[in-house]
Amino acid sequence: MILSGTLASSAFLDALKLIGSARKTGILCASRKDQEIRLYWKSGTIVSGELQPPVDLPPEKRSKRAVEELLSWPDGGFEFNEGPLQNVEESALKIHTPSLIIEASRRFSSSLDWKEIFADRS
Repeated sequence: MILSGTLASSAFLDALKLIGSARKTGILCASRKDQEIRLYWKSGTIVSGELQPPVDLPPEKRSKRAVEELLSWPDGGFEFNEGPLQNVEESALKIHTPSLIIEASRRFSSSLDWKEIFADRS
């Protein structure tokens, strides 16, 4: 299964919900400009993360930094490819999908231009 879309759309939140609720295993790749983030999911939980260009951090901090960086991006695209993980160094830090969805929803909601959405069009 492949899920894809833009980070600035609700498709990203929908993908996170599906990955978590269906306990998917696979890789979510997000990119913008010259940056790329890979989040590795196992049974609906993030078990590792990577940044490109790479950062020299222990696996736990690298995974956390990858998630924080992804949630800070105002734009970019993503693609989730379902499948078994191979040669992935799992970090001790496990990031559960519901926590990620809450934070992503908060950031997505705060980025919306509510004045434009509810503008008087009469």
